[in-house]
Amino acid sequence: MDAVLWAVRLDRRLTEAETEILAAGLPPFWRERAMAREGLARQEALCAYALLQEALWETAGWPHLPETALTARGKPWFPAYPEVYFSISHTRGAVLAAVAGEAVG
Repeated sequence: MDAVLWAVRLDRRLTEAETEILAAGLPPFWRERAMAREGLARQEALCAYALLQEALWETAGWPHLPETALTARGKPWFPAYPEVYFSISHTRGAVLAAVAGEAVG
């Protein structure tokens, strides 16, 4: 798998409806992580996780995020797909998602 980096600039706040749609489209693991945040941090996390989902659809054809676990250091990974590496980042006004066949991030 080639490394792919996706970046999106967030130039406005999400509406309540957009927030609900993004949250509803995520598996519980990711939804709970995002909803534990408040304000803009929640919206940025929702967008980052949705971007990861889109990146995996485009690169691997996965229609949804697979079961996710945390390493001992707290990094999310996909136990059923240990050969797929990913990294996400979000900050005020931007989100990134990287997907690769080797460690990334």
